[in-house]
Formats: sequence, C-alpha cells, structure tokens
Amino acid sequence: MPQISIYPSFNMNAFTTGYNRNSSLIAISNDLLNNMNTDEIEAVIAHEIGHITNGDMVTMTMLQGILNTFVIFISKFFAQFISKFIFNNKYKYNHIIYYISSTILENIFGILASIIIMWFSRKREFYADAYSAKLVSKEKMISALKKLKISYESNEKNFLITFCINGYKKNTKNLFLSHPSLNDRIKALYLNKYSNNI
Repeated sequence: MPQISIYPSFNMNAFTTGYNRNSSLIAISNDLLNNMNTDEIEAVIAHEIGHITNGDMVTMTMLQGILNTFVIFISKFFAQFISKFIFNNKYKYNHIIYYISSTILENIFGILASIIIMWFSRKREFYADAYSAKLVSKEKMISALKKLKISYESNEKNFLITFCINGYKKNTKNLFLSHPSLNDRIKALYLNKYSNNI
C-alpha cells in the first residue's frame, strides 16, 4: 500500500511520487478533501493507484532521461558538423560557432523532446482515469473530474505537475500540456475509450 499524505493547497489536487511500486506516496490537497465527497475522493485515490500500478513515475523519469541524452548527443554531433564542415575548420572562431550552434540545437531538440514527453503524459492520464473507473466505478471518476472543474488552476511546480490529477493549464498550447482537458477525460470515460487496455 502506498503512503497517504495531506498537503495544504488552495486548489483541489493530488499526485503520486516514488521510484517504484513498493516505495510510493499519494499526496492529497486539503482543498480536495474539503470539497469532494467520499466517492469522489475514492476515485481520485484509485486514479493515483493506477499511476503506481502502471509504473508511470518510473516510465516518465526514464523517458525524460533517454530523450535528454539524445538531445545532448544529437546537438553535439550536428554542432561539430556545422563547425567543421560548413565553416572552415581553420576559421578563427570555430569553437564559438560550435558552442552557439550546440546551444541553439539543444533548445530546438529540447522542445521536440518536451512535445513527446507531454504526449505520453496525456495518454497516461487517460489510462489512470480508466483504471479508477474499473476499480471503483466510472460514475465516481466522472463525478470527481466534474468537481475538479470548479477548482482553481493548478499551481504546482512544473516538475510536479505531470504527476498531479489536475494539471490542465488553460493558456498553454495543447502540444505542451501534461494533461488533457477535463472535458476530454470525461468524454473518454463515457466512451470507455481506454478501458479495454486496463
């Protein structure tokens, strides 16, 4: 069983952390406990248990690590190519060209890596919702998601937001969102879109 913790927050939220299934923690905001009924809280906890069962924390960390390694490796490779072959290797400022092109390429490839990570993060939210629906009932999970609509926008730190149940940010482009909209998540539950893969 994961450890359960309550933390102070002005928005309804919950998140899971831990490096494996046997060492995990579910943290729930006091605002969520104050505004949701027992069934909805049960659904939220089941959602977080879904993340633990699917190993989402470890998978996200590994994915980020692998993509970051590729970003650095590919950026350095192309920066060397630019500095040695496009510009003359004897050029006086060759090392400056290498560092400038390396920095620019790291930013470009870093954005592409973020898009991949956020896409994966959105998918795992759908699966965690479906897991909760299977564990406690679709109606309870839908009710919890509807209740989240009245909450303030999530104010958790960026590194933590992907692990929260409510991480949708209104003014962020879809490609860079860690969470689907609550409406999309509710619709997916009504359609049983991800339940066959649980």
